[in-house]
Amino acid sequence: MRELLTLGASVYHDNHGALDAATQLCHHDVLILLLEYLTDASVLSLVFGDRLQESWSTLTKEMVDTLEILLKHGAQGEDVQRALVLAIS
Repeated sequence: MRELLTLGASVYHDNHGALDAATQLCHHDVLILLLEYLTDASVLSLVFGDRLQESWSTLTKEMVDTLEILLKHGAQGEDVQRALVLAIS
């Protein structure tokens, strides 16, 4: 995958499908690799919001770790604020 990204494959291809898949499947190594080639951190807020569509009652440790990676790399905005409210309530 690194070779494809080095040769110009876009992290944003197919509406950031690779980022969505990496977060949905909790593939942290793949997610971190993709983040190395990210130039627009605003997409992380979209990906974060997509993950919020899942039920909070089924969040696993791996998914929480995935959301934390997104936050550390710049996810922000309304979905992040909503997640914080849900987390403390």
